[in-house]
Amino acid sequence: MAVDKPPPAAQVQFVSPRPSSRCLWADGQWLWRDNEWVWQEGAWLVASKTCRYADPLFVWVPGAQDRSVLFYTHGQWYDVETQLPCPPPPNC
Repeated sequence: MAVDKPPPAAQVQFVSPRPSSRCLWADGQWLWRDNEWVWQEGAWLVASKTCRYADPLFVWVPGAQDRSVLFYTHGQWYDVETQLPCPPPPNC
């Protein structure tokens, strides 16, 4: 989707001690919702054996009259074998 402006700089977040060896840290990130950037806090998640996370993608595309357009694709979890979307893992 096309967005009006790039996201702000990432926010600094305190990372608590790892709650369990089965958990991994997912960094916080900016999400585009209702025509504005909304910060999603990072969290400890239960590691998945079959799913991985693809980061959000930002691409500037040349437009008409020397104006570029920023396109954003949100990050998502996907199955490593089928490449189909997975539900996000639960918090630890």
